[in-house]
Amino acid sequence: MLHIGDIEFNPYIHEHARHWALLLYQLNGPSAVIPLHNADLMSFIRVFDDTTQCQNHINSNSQKLVTLFGYDENMQPWLASNTGIANNLKYMNIFCSSDDWFFVTDWIQNYKEKFGNTVFNINTFEELNHELLSFGVKYLRELRKQFKNDFGVLNLLDQDIREICKTLGNHASQRANIEYQRIRKSEEAQN
Repeated sequence: MLHIGDIEFNPYIHEHARHWALLLYQLNGPSAVIPLHNADLMSFIRVFDDTTQCQNHINSNSQKLVTLFGYDENMQPWLASNTGIANNLKYMNIFCSSDDWFFVTDWIQNYKEKFGNTVFNINTFEELNHELLSFGVKYLRELRKQFKNDFGVLNLLDQDIREICKTLGNHASQRANIEYQRIRKSEEAQN
């Protein structure tokens, strides 16, 4: 099973992008292993396992627009500190266990007002794989505009987009089939 640690960042393209995608998952002691079944398709994301390094990376690259996917247990102390959020950190997607979703939703409300220039979103571990893939398609399409004159990069981006779209299509088909089977069993039980 693939997980966050299996994401291999491709600096050839994404280091030079104007918009960066980062993921913060610092483990301090026992923690959940978060499966990402399609981590091999997520080379557009740079993974950090240290909060301070992630903060410094964002702060020292202020000309880059940043979307951050962050583990709730790492983001809660970051947001609670007085250091705040860098101006270039425009989108923050916090992921947590489904048991903690309501708690995270409540505490994030305090920061939505304090950091009004940042858009917050909350995902469960179960949704994270799909969210990263969906984000990836939009992100890679935007990168095409930046690299419109570099046909080598465009070919690589197009290949990545096709693979992610194919995977998302397969996931949708699987979910539809599961739902269809559930409905059939329910109908059979009623007859």
